[in-house]
Amino acid sequence: MENPLPERAVTANQVVAWNLARYRRAGWTQGEFGAAIGWSEDKVSDAERSWHSGRTREFDAQTLTVMAVALGIPVVGLLLPPGSDGHEEVLEIPLPGGRVLDMADYMAEAVMPDSDSETFAADAYRTRYTAAAERYLDSGWAEAGKRWAGAVSAPQAAVDRAAWVRDKQRQVAELAAGLAEFADGIEKGKGE
Repeated sequence: MENPLPERAVTANQVVAWNLARYRRAGWTQGEFGAAIGWSEDKVSDAERSWHSGRTREFDAQTLTVMAVALGIPVVGLLLPPGSDGHEEVLEIPLPGGRVLDMADYMAEAVMPDSDSETFAADAYRTRYTAAAERYLDSGWAEAGKRWAGAVSAPQAAVDRAAWVRDKQRQVAELAAGLAEFADGIEKGKGE
């Protein structure tokens, strides 16, 4: 029987700290990144360490924006759940009222909610996102964003999803054909 993974309650701020360290290490020293965002090297180090420490740094919207722009990622990139790097923990984010989000719920409800959500706030978000996309983004970005936000008609969304699935099917078929050809080449090489 497998041992259950230890559970660890974390805050969204700790998730940001983990992501900050991960993205920053991809190409910056703490000093370089600090200089880019107006922080000292020690402040960057403290922020990153707050993933593990009892003193969690609070990241406000302005700070998230500045960090994301410096790193060249969307703000939501700082909110992605930790993982795929050998973590041995089951992470959960406690909410007021006793509800706890596991990382799947956190992804689905906070990081990238379903564009089909039918709450009053989701409807208002889709309307505002569509207006902002049309005003600030070029038409290609605006159309893609509107589709993601559920702003296109349901029939068009179904057509777009079907086209995406067909494209993935084509890619898989091409990969399978290439692997078959590779396997044939291996077999022919053994006989010589």
